[in-house]
Amino acid sequence: MQVFLHIGLHKTATTYLQNQVFPRLSMPFVQAAGPVLRRLGWQQGYLFDPDAVRASLLAGIDPSCEAVLISSEAFTGDPFLAYVNREQALDRLHRAFPDARVLLGVRGQRTLLWSLYKHQLRFGGARPLQEMLDEAGHWGPGWLDPESFLYTPFVASLAERFGSPPHLLVYEHLQHDRDRYLGDLLAFLGAELEGAVSAGRMNEAAVGDREVRARRALNRLALNRGRSQGVLPLPRSIQAGVVRTAGRLARGAPDQLVLDALADRYRPDNLLLDERYGLRLGEHPAVAASWYLDAPT
Repeated sequence: MQVFLHIGLHKTATTYLQNQVFPRLSMPFVQAAGPVLRRLGWQQGYLFDPDAVRASLLAGIDPSCEAVLISSEAFTGDPFLAYVNREQALDRLHRAFPDARVLLGVRGQRTLLWSLYKHQLRFGGARPLQEMLDEAGHWGPGWLDPESFLYTPFVASLAERFGSPPHLLVYEHLQHDRDRYLGDLLAFLGAELEGAVSAGRMNEAAVGDREVRARRALNRLALNRGRSQGVLPLPRSIQAGVVRTAGRLARGAPDQLVLDALADRYRPDNLLLDERYGLRLGEHPAVAASWYLDAPT
């Protein structure tokens, strides 16, 4: 049985794929969750049993099946813990499925980091983006390690570990050329779609700098009031109205300037990734901008 592993990354349309695409494939699909993810990412090494992980993930799959797809963005670790458990999780995944073929979702760092930051704010985060990306600062929960988002060395490490490069699922291609994205995915899996796939909601709600700063300030207020999770006890509709109103008054350096400053770090690696794997990252102006590349002329 050929095992395919979809390993994330977070914020690269993993939920859309798991809900709308993978269940409609002409092969079994398993969405990993719960204890098996804890074993991969956090269990003590002397307790880890790759055979138990394999049996758990393949439970209920007919052994005569030619292929199966297993998916979880947690296979690549926790971005809000600087992916500190990424190597351990992938090493253990390889021990459980040494002959697996890998699918990896990637996304331009500008919008990926922004999406991760907004996710943190939704759950009570109160730290500025600059602080979360500060490599010289105090490491701890909520730190996004900038080096972890250099894709070319990560893709090379996956190729070395599993014996062949992963199939790269470019988030922006799903936004701008869904048919081609899905066609390439199906060709890699050797599968077909059984039933129509909904377009879903691919574009995240636009949240401006001012609204983000307002949300951050409200979360900080909640923390100062002793609420450990940093979320005010208000209905979401009221919170949204408060954020919009406060956003018009918020001050401070725009977070987009923090993202702009990362261009020199990511552009060379993105150019190499594009050249090495033929990803067509420069074909669309919005895609090029997200990847810190020059817009097509």
